[in-house]
Amino acid sequence: MIAFYIAYKEVTNTKRALKLLFKILKQQSADVFLRKSRKFLFSSANILALKSETIRSIVSPKSDSAKQVGRLLTY
Repeated sequence: MIAFYIAYKEVTNTKRALKLLFKILKQQSADVFLRKSRKFLFSSANILALKSETIRSIVSPKSDSAKQVGRLLTY
């Protein structure tokens, strides 16, 4: 990245080279942020799906936990 900046600065002026360098860095930062955001959202969605599946299995009338709770409530 710095080598590109130095080479581009030789062809154009410093101000233009800096603008392009900052534009590239900004785009890379945005790409990294988007990748991290997607990864976080997908992992969060997976966690929520697992939690809801666990809750469904506990609340399901066929589950052992539901039967045990039912037995306790009938005493």
